[in-house]
Amino acid sequence: MKTKPSKQIRKILRLKIVEYFDNQGRFALAAEIDEAIVSKLINCYRDPTKDQTKLFSKLLKTPADVLFAK
Repeated sequence: MKTKPSKQIRKILRLKIVEYFDNQGRFALAAEIDEAIVSKLINCYRDPTKDQTKLFSKLLKTPADVLFAK
């Protein structure tokens, strides 16, 4: 029987969004991107663009290498 690989998640990114914006929806509005994209970034289904990396770091007051660690 095969076991499923563990789901990867960017925990620091998720925690910082909750810390500064309370939820993904408010963060998505502040970042001016779709909430679905934020979800895909958090759940490692998508990697951020350079512009998103800079913007997220600024909004969440955290270095990008910390935010986007898997």
